[in-house]
Amino acid sequence: MIPQFPVVAMVFAAMSLSACTLEMPQVLQSHPQTPAQPQQKPQPVMPDAIAASAAKAGTCYAYVQTEADGSATLFTGVGAGSVPPVGQVRTDLSPARADAAYAKELEIMKINPECLSTYTVPRQHA
Repeated sequence: MIPQFPVVAMVFAAMSLSACTLEMPQVLQSHPQTPAQPQQKPQPVMPDAIAASAAKAGTCYAYVQTEADGSATLFTGVGAGSVPPVGQVRTDLSPARADAAYAKELEIMKINPECLSTYTVPRQHA
């Protein structure tokens, strides 16, 4: 005689699975909803004229752009020939923080051996 254990086990497994499935909607309904994500501002873009100058290979650049809301964006990096140049973009800076970060980048450019030339545009001239 062949034991009926596998058949009985499968029946119980199917019953428990269906019980879990029936309980699942209640679990999901009691879970708090995640808050809506705030809309993100579009990423600032460096103007083409500045990007072309900063993109030259070996050119270290620092450019401060004033945004419409009064905040500032700082673009920094070392040009490698690609337009727009690859680098860092720091957004939502206050004017004072943008000026301080710009001054720090200028100091770094003076000692960076990768900087064969520099291209800088401070906040007041942007």
